[in-house]
Amino acid sequence: MYNPLTFAIRFFNNTSLNLYARMHYTSHLWNSLSDGNFKYLIRVDDFPRSDFGHDDFMHFHEVMHSFDCPYLLGVTPFLPTGVNKIELDFLRNSDSNNVSLSLHGFTHEKLGSKKYQGEIDCYSREEIKELIIRSKSFFSDIGVEYPDSFIPPFNIIDKDTYSIISNKFKFIMGGPVSLTTLGLYRFSEKLHSSLFIPSYFPFYGKTSKIIKDLERVYPQKDAVMVVTLHWAWEIQDDFKSLRQFLAANRSRIVNYKTAKQSWIKNYESS
Repeated sequence: MYNPLTFAIRFFNNTSLNLYARMHYTSHLWNSLSDGNFKYLIRVDDFPRSDFGHDDFMHFHEVMHSFDCPYLLGVTPFLPTGVNKIELDFLRNSDSNNVSLSLHGFTHEKLGSKKYQGEIDCYSREEIKELIIRSKSFFSDIGVEYPDSFIPPFNIIDKDTYSIISNKFKFIMGGPVSLTTLGLYRFSEKLHSSLFIPSYFPFYGKTSKIIKDLERVYPQKDAVMVVTLHWAWEIQDDFKSLRQFLAANRSRIVNYKTAKQSWIKNYESS
């Protein structure tokens, strides 16, 4: 049986990265393969995590801070193990920490029994609406502006769930698995009320792999692409690859505000 994700992975493994990237980002962003003034937004998933402590996260953050590097942090407000006071304090001070916030699901639990079921696609329409109300209260209670972007846990979001979520968020993120659950759409394409901002290979994974793959990818001038990291994945080599990536690319990394302006401009001019 044809599986889009399997096809995409095989395509990635057997085809030049530029062609693979163009397949995913088919738009005027990829009309040129010359090395231009392209930029990156760093998206960081999974804050907090129940299997790692806040000290582990802060080691990651300190590396980012040492390079004066802004990033977009995916926050899960109702993790089963809770969000502790230290983690809440970090969120309260996110602006001063050069961090923007995104809503990364609600509990980050894999609720479905099927292979490509995640969290949010397992809720009813009314459950999603109620969870959005609760998540607004979560951010309001700590004095933080409610995010305008949504990162589906496991990058799993189907078309029906997207149509509900898009009523509340200007930007909805995606990842490699989104190809299977949502389908193939252009970067910064408008679906329902939101711009779809995917982060596919080679912009997704451990920095040790991303570094090698990005050497052969040259987006068009002025594009702001999303590089997705998972802070806990970088612990394995004690953030060595992360430091290498930041040292090589810091001048290309922009904050979330700048990225949004670029995405809207790209959409309006397409």
